[in-house]
Amino acid sequence: IFIVRRANKETASTSPATQGKIVLTELAQQRNEGWLYKSSLLAIRLPSLFLGFLLFGAGYVARQQSTAVKQVIVQYAGEKGGQRFTEGTEDNEVTYMLCEDDECLVNVTIPDTMKEPILVYYSVDPFLQSYNEYLTSQVPDELMGKHASDEAREKFCKTEKVRERNGKPIYPCGIMATSMFNDTFSFNEINFHQGEDIVWDFDLRRYKNPENYNESGTVWLSDLYPDPDVIDPKKGAEDPNFVEWMRPAATPSLRKRYGWIKQTLQKDQQVSVRIKSRFNVKAFDGFKALVITELRSLGGRNNLLGCGLLVGGALVVLLNF
Repeated sequence: IFIVRRANKETASTSPATQGKIVLTELAQQRNEGWLYKSSLLAIRLPSLFLGFLLFGAGYVARQQSTAVKQVIVQYAGEKGGQRFTEGTEDNEVTYMLCEDDECLVNVTIPDTMKEPILVYYSVDPFLQSYNEYLTSQVPDELMGKHASDEAREKFCKTEKVRERNGKPIYPCGIMATSMFNDTFSFNEINFHQGEDIVWDFDLRRYKNPENYNESGTVWLSDLYPDPDVIDPKKGAEDPNFVEWMRPAATPSLRKRYGWIKQTLQKDQQVSVRIKSRFNVKAFDGFKALVITELRSLGGRNNLLGCGLLVGGALVVLLNF
């Protein structure tokens, strides 16, 4: 309810002595008309109840979307049951097979029909890409294909082993570039696609190779990672795998897109995944997993969002009584 606050016409003394010292305008004396909001208990409760039920409804929809997502997880490194998967992951969705050798074949049974789009991503846990020393160990000019001075390289890529190898400069230098995830995955008899659609267009436009790319005298990414399934020698720093890796993960459970399955997977269908395991996680007692998941309007499986909205909506409603 809005009411009009009328001006008070009673003024202070208007003697000449007073007028010389005090400004007696309506604005200075705060006697202008104004609008004041006069609230009531009902006017507060109704919007608050509406917000509470809105949060509750959004939480219900988010929870239903999350539980409807079908996924399959292959944990191939680390102790069984130790890795943190997305909230709501069930035991029958996880296949555990320790990949002792550099290469292994894993057969997975699809528990329920999975419809497109089906995302394939890998997970490393724990791996802190948001750690400041790790995050800042890169030269932005180099990543954009520009020349970087030796001073800039020494400033950002502080350790010599991430700057040079056998007396040759590493391009691009830095901890992030030289610690890239280099496991690879291939699927038998599955329409699997890996391309630029795993990264943001903004990131893809940002990363460029220099004019002297692939000339001798420099250690390029394809020299660090000779498998063309990790870094395509023709693409170098513009390879989507590298671009995806260079976008820092916000949480200790690192998850990065790897590709898409362009077909529907039927219930009880057998899917064979060939894994080349190279990325070392034993040094920090880590875990590695491959995740095949459907995507809905709110993404993949994660019950935490829905539960948070449900609890928030319930609290707002209860606090009104």
